[in-house]
Amino acid sequence: MPCHLAPQKLPPSVAPFILRGECLYGIDSVMCPLDRRREAWKRLETELDRPKLAAMTREIDLSGVAEAGVAILACQVRGRIVVKIG
Repeated sequence: MPCHLAPQKLPPSVAPFILRGECLYGIDSVMCPLDRRREAWKRLETELDRPKLAAMTREIDLSGVAEAGVAILACQVRGRIVVKIG
C-alpha cells in the first residue's frame, strides 16, 4: 500500500539553504508579545558583536549580482552579501 505525504509548502527563500544541505534555525516571533520583541531588538542593538557581523558581510553593487549568483550556486560564498542599489 503506497504512502502518500502531503507536499510541504516552503517559501522560496529557504531553497538555497536546502540545496546546500544546511540547517535552518530560527525563532518565530510573530506570536510573541510586542513588548518582548522590542526588548529583544534592543538587546540585539547593544549585545551584537558588530565587528564579527561586518567580517561575515560583503557589499556589492547591482552590477555584481550575476557574478555573485554564480559563486553562490557553486558554494563559494560564506556569510552574507548585501546588494547596494543606487
